[in-house]
Amino acid sequence: MDRLDDALEILDGAGPDYGGGLANHGPMAAEALFALDQADAVVPFTERYRRKLGDEPAPGRPVERAEIRDALGQMRRYPDWLALFLREFREGPWEPVADRWVYELSPGFAGAATHGVIRTGHAARSLARHDTPGRRKELARGFAYWAATHQTLPRKETSPAHLTPVQALAHVPRLPDDVRRTGSIAQGLKLVATLPDFPGVIALVDAGAPESFVPALGEAFARVFLAGTTSPGRTIALIHAVTGPAAAGLLVPHVSARTAARLLACAWQAGAAIYAVWGKPPESTEVGTPRTTREALIAAAVKSGDEHAIKFTEACLRLDAAVPSPAYEAAASRAIELLS
Repeated sequence: MDRLDDALEILDGAGPDYGGGLANHGPMAAEALFALDQADAVVPFTERYRRKLGDEPAPGRPVERAEIRDALGQMRRYPDWLALFLREFREGPWEPVADRWVYELSPGFAGAATHGVIRTGHAARSLARHDTPGRRKELARGFAYWAATHQTLPRKETSPAHLTPVQALAHVPRLPDDVRRTGSIAQGLKLVATLPDFPGVIALVDAGAPESFVPALGEAFARVFLAGTTSPGRTIALIHAVTGPAAAGLLVPHVSARTAARLLACAWQAGAAIYAVWGKPPESTEVGTPRTTREALIAAAVKSGDEHAIKFTEACLRLDAAVPSPAYEAAASRAIELLS
């Protein structure tokens, strides 16, 4: 037991979204704060955040196997998905169950701006640290949100081109700058269907080596964030091109190689879709040497009180610890500045 359990108790019964479809970031940001060694900040943040949330609907009738396809992407079925996953994760080994459902849900990675995957990834990391009923319930909620917001993207399965993510970005078609982007990120992502070459994007990379692919994916989209946030109104969308794939990295240790490869291919596709709609080609020049410290970045993220700044900073620092790149410090610094 640790302060995260206190946070989950505070958030127990909070709805999966609020304000007309904004995702409940409370559990994700609380877990990110704990991962940043900011345990004392977890409960104060959670208490403030809980005030903006409504109540969770009561669990419904568990989704049956025969109706899974029809129930995917149906937010009105969230209570039924919740009932199913509460049953699935109530007892027994949780990783085999997670493996099965990550494989099943991966094609819907982009749903709710990748928040289903992000919530599930943070929940899995916390459950791997301590197995408690509250953390199992949080994992169930993450999977239920992923299923209820499931959103697929156009895809054409072919042999991988074996490009690195940075190389592959040069082959991702982009929406013309004069096309208006309105509504939520999920609505904006529907615009990739207007790009005839987008279905082949998923096959540009080979996601079969997670230990190298996850950091490469993170760095590519951190550079996309730096290039794209020179224009207003793109910050939140481009943040999720990093935090979504980074959360997939949190799930990789708990699933099979087969599932990991499928998950990471879909993580690349979702990030590429965000880039196609809101991004700009990343600069080819070096970012430069870091100008601050890890501790200063964490302090600034905590001070901001912004859930996106906290999650983004944690993801950048985690990826940087795996394979260092100055892009992460630069991206985290800019995000904190823009969101504070």
